[in-house]
Amino acid sequence: DRETMADVLEQIRAGLSRMEREVFEYCLEGMNYRQIAARMGKTEKSIDNSLQRIRQKIQKLLSL
Repeated sequence: DRETMADVLEQIRAGLSRMEREVFEYCLEGMNYRQIAARMGKTEKSIDNSLQRIRQKIQKLLSL
């Protein structure tokens, strides 16, 4: 259901920091770590750390 998916995405975005939201959006666009890091001027490790935090937050949200 599209409405439910939109609601879930909004809840995810609401729980993320500004940087995490930006990384999340780039991931949804299909970018890889290297592309995201280059676009944001960050290291690949910082992108990896952000993605780990994003995954944890999504898991918490989905387990509620």
